[in-house]
Amino acid sequence: MADHPLLEHQHLNNLIDQFEKNTSKIIATDYNAKAGVPVLFPTLHFKALSQLDGDFGAKDYLNKHTNNIISLNAARQIKDIDTTREYEQLMAEAKKTHI
Repeated sequence: MADHPLLEHQHLNNLIDQFEKNTSKIIATDYNAKAGVPVLFPTLHFKALSQLDGDFGAKDYLNKHTNNIISLNAARQIKDIDTTREYEQLMAEAKKTHI
């Protein structure tokens, strides 16, 4: 999860723990009441996921399966970094708040 540098290993462990307890459910990370990555899918979803193309990615797939998702809150750990500018902003914030 290189683009989520604040994500702690405990969140990943929590996802795995929930997945082991709920093997038929999609276990996702909660983003302000929306499911997102990191996410664990049961094998019954693999075929459909392998056929996703273009504009119809995993986000759309998750939106269509909300009744089968358990979302775990990662609180302040969710900070998606996709650009150099976003990284620099995070580093500046870290210096101020000692993240």
